[in-house]
Amino acid sequence: MVITTSDDLSPRPDVLIVEDHRLLADGLAASLGDEGLRARVLVPARADDVLTAAQSAAPGIVLLDLDLGLPDGDGTSLVRDLTEAGAAVVVLTGSRDVATLGSCLLDGALGVARKTDGFDAIVDLLRAVLAGRPLPGSAQREELAASALRARAERRRVLAPLERLSAREAEVLRALADGYAAETIAAMSYVSLTTVRTQIRSILTKLGVNSQLAAVAMARRAGWLERSSALTM
Repeated sequence: MVITTSDDLSPRPDVLIVEDHRLLADGLAASLGDEGLRARVLVPARADDVLTAAQSAAPGIVLLDLDLGLPDGDGTSLVRDLTEAGAAVVVLTGSRDVATLGSCLLDGALGVARKTDGFDAIVDLLRAVLAGRPLPGSAQREELAASALRARAERRRVLAPLERLSAREAEVLRALADGYAAETIAAMSYVSLTTVRTQIRSILTKLGVNSQLAAVAMARRAGWLERSSALTM
């Protein structure tokens, strides 16, 4: 974790800039200083660094980049934790993924500052948050949040059949996705081939598909394979 500050005498900065690009962050901090806003820069090595810095510095705003290149998460996954810890979060991003940005707002972020918006727009947003004034771009924020709600609803719909699988059926489906044949799955898990074939038929029925390939394709499209537990044969 590396922290710098544009005002080392200030125990409580107006803005804590969380950004993995040092030059960009330092330039932004200097520009905010010119506007009378005290800023510190955090270049985190891990996600916990962000939470620790936000709690210790107690800034007026955490200006959080979403793409931090961390080994244990990204800015998107930090929004909820920061807001639950009492931080006022403004997302700083170059992304135009409305579902992602809307999800950040649903998780508690007060606003979204796009890196392409220009410095004046970012300052206006930060000043509004610090002053407790109505934020600019409320219609845009509502649209982003609505898009995120629709995306979450669609994801729940797609995942619903997969979440009806039993723990054992989930293991078998993951094994099929990893390229194992039914005979190999039976041998690895010390059960009969008949048992595995019964489990596969149950998987197909619950998912409403007619083949193992279709079941695996459905799991991949839904992102279920990435979020399901590791195979334990």
